[in-house]
Parts: sequence; structure tokens; C-alpha cells
Amino acid sequence: MSEYQIECISLCKQYISNKQKVIAVEDINLHINQNEMVIIKGRSGAGKSTLLNLMCGLIKPSHGKVIIGNSCINELSNDTLSDLLLNRIGIIFQSFNLLPTYTVYENIEIALVPKGLNPKIVKDNIMSFLEQFNLKDKAHLLPSELSIGQQQKVAIIRTLVKQPSIIFADEPTGSVDE
Repeated sequence: MSEYQIECISLCKQYISNKQKVIAVEDINLHINQNEMVIIKGRSGAGKSTLLNLMCGLIKPSHGKVIIGNSCINELSNDTLSDLLLNRIGIIFQSFNLLPTYTVYENIEIALVPKGLNPKIVKDNIMSFLEQFNLKDKAHLLPSELSIGQQQKVAIIRTLVKQPSIIFADEPTGSVDE
């Protein structure tokens, strides 16, 4: 049993690009305690996004392990990993990943649909977040009708509304004003 909330052990990720081996992440050992916030800094192309994708189980490592709680996530079945991502892990993507034909409200709601919650509770929760982020009047708009900063806020809300115990964020405020 790990004493850490998140642990990376000898984590490596290699790709083949144009018949050449590219080492995106090499021998990372990282221990993150519960209620600890960690910021990963580095130059563009240093492997920060790859490391985050490894840590949240979106990609598999070439070598090493990622342990969250008591589970080695790179050994989990797809169903178990999906459950972990639905109920415990939140991800704020650098590229927002908003669905262009869904409204702001629907883009947030989609994160809660698999949980099967009462629709009134879902609506109240979403509207509360939209109000906190000064987007309540934008709930009916499509992402293309928002500024880049507003789109980033929607992506942040979509993660926060799930109330995950762990949040992975890839440059979450790069496009948001103070």
C-alpha cells in the first residue's frame, strides 16, 4: 500500500517518429501526497503534457508505473480505469476539448451524465458554477460564440462539477484573465 496519493515509479514514455526513437518522459520518480498541489514546469516540448497523460491513465507508459491510491493505473482494465476517471480523477485539457455543437451547459452536463444524478441537482450544480465563473448568461451559447478565455472557463467547470478528488490540469489558466 502506497503512502502517497499519486506515485510515479521509473516512469518512461518513448515514441517512434520518422523511424527515430523519441524519449518524451525518462525515468520520472514522483511522489504526491494527499492535499498537495504540484506544478510541473519546463520548456515547450519537455514532456509535461505527456507526463500528465501518463499520470491520469490516458496513455500507457513504455516502462514504469503510475500508482493512484492503491491501484497501478497502467495495469487496470478499461472499465476500472473509466470508473476511476469518472469518479475520482478530473482532467482540464490545454486544448479545452469542448464539443462544438453542444451548448456551454451541455458541454458541462456531459461530464455528469454517466453518474446518473437527479437532473435538478445537476442543473443547480452547473448553474452555480456558471454563476461563480460569470458565465451564467452564456449557458445557451455554443463554444464558437465564446472568447478563448470563456471556453477555458467552461473546460475548468466541466472538471470541477464532477468534484474529483484528483485534478490534472494542463496549463489550465493560460487563456483565462485574472
